[in-house]
Amino acid sequence: MGQFILVSIGVFLATILLLVIILLVAKKYLSPSGSVDIVVNDDQTLHVTQGNSLMSTLNENGIYLPSACGGKASCGQCKVQVLEGGGEILDSERSHFTRKQIKDHWRLGCQCKVNGNLSIKVPESVLGVKEWECTVISNKNVSSFIKEFKVALPPGEHMDFIPCAAEGKANLHFTVSPEHNSGFKGLTKSVLSYYQRTLGVTFNVTFSEQKSSTDTIAVNMVNTPFREKDGTLLFRPAGHGALLANLNDLDADVVFIKNIDNVVPDSIKKTTFSYKKALAGVLLSLQEKIFQYQAQLASSASAELLAELAIFFEKELCVAPPANFEALTEAEQVAYFTAKLNRPIRVCGVVKNTGEPGGGPFWCKNSDGTVSLQIVESAQVDVDNAAQKQIFNESTHFNPVDLVCGLKNYKGEAFDLLSFRDPKTGFITIKSRDGKDVKAQELPGLWNGAMSDWNTLFVEVPLITFNPVKTVNDLLRAEHQS
Repeated sequence: MGQFILVSIGVFLATILLLVIILLVAKKYLSPSGSVDIVVNDDQTLHVTQGNSLMSTLNENGIYLPSACGGKASCGQCKVQVLEGGGEILDSERSHFTRKQIKDHWRLGCQCKVNGNLSIKVPESVLGVKEWECTVISNKNVSSFIKEFKVALPPGEHMDFIPCAAEGKANLHFTVSPEHNSGFKGLTKSVLSYYQRTLGVTFNVTFSEQKSSTDTIAVNMVNTPFREKDGTLLFRPAGHGALLANLNDLDADVVFIKNIDNVVPDSIKKTTFSYKKALAGVLLSLQEKIFQYQAQLASSASAELLAELAIFFEKELCVAPPANFEALTEAEQVAYFTAKLNRPIRVCGVVKNTGEPGGGPFWCKNSDGTVSLQIVESAQVDVDNAAQKQIFNESTHFNPVDLVCGLKNYKGEAFDLLSFRDPKTGFITIKSRDGKDVKAQELPGLWNGAMSDWNTLFVEVPLITFNPVKTVNDLLRAEHQS
């Protein structure tokens, strides 16, 4: 019996060895071998060995394409134009490109094999990327979709980083109430030179006030106009939705918006900065795709493109079409997609719901029959409707007002933001004046009805990035004690 087992093991090992030999021989005679040339951006030629992926070949020659998935074609970051050679694009790559990009010879470096001479084009910024061998400090998941990975640079190495700045400049805009305007300007002036010197950034700080033209008339509890002691009518600021007019006045491609009561202590500012950048990255990636689709629709439309757009809207923009969409003609579908793409974009950071007062992310049905992502405030919920109340109370996430907005279309033209609000989402609140209750109309909230018709995405960010200070007692929280 023992002899039989030894013989079986021997036969098994011999078979494995034979297969290995066959594979090595096949690789030697069937796989491409020898040297080939890769021409990079028409001014650099690399003499390389055939057989590996384009990404790994470039890495070996000091050109580092970005990659987050280890060559599995899932992150889509190692994009490169293969102008000559490379063969046909693979099915594993197609989902990362539009039809126009495919026609322009875009490939994923991890999927394109070097089996002959190639002519490629890579972004100039990639050519300046350096490689370091670092020490891992920590590697942890901080939310469902975001990983925090910390490394220490080698001794003597240094990497300069300027937060939220382009070419050493950063634009900051504050909208404040008239009675606090001078105080804000005075404080800003007193600390501006310190922060510019410390961060190496030139700040362009501007201020605006909520426009009085957006104020609304207040009424008594019996719906008659409320009058001041001198007999004049009382007009009140119409809530943060009135600030849409201020936002509309800004000439900017991308705007970061946050509530001033979300105070960030110095000890966690770096974490907050990281997730601001992450949200901006999501916005710019989404914006790039939308702009490409807009350009394609403007030049030509086909059944294939419309089918691709239907998937994009459902899977990435999270917009469900109206019930009769399939019955629309091709021209009507083109008009639908054109209108829906040509909208401002916002990416909203949301945190796990811990019971803070405010609103959160929900699916909402719109007046045109579509279903899309919206932020809903508690004031918009009918608390007498048991079903609505239960849905709101069981919400898993909260809106900390952490937005990144794209305010221009693919032609570089600014949107008229007032055209993308839902006027029906205004609401009535109860306020007090001289000890008397009054009713006040508030315009659609800035991140609610005022942005109702925007393309919207929600991204979960860590709870530590949300540190509200609505009362003096909030300063006693542990986050504000460091």
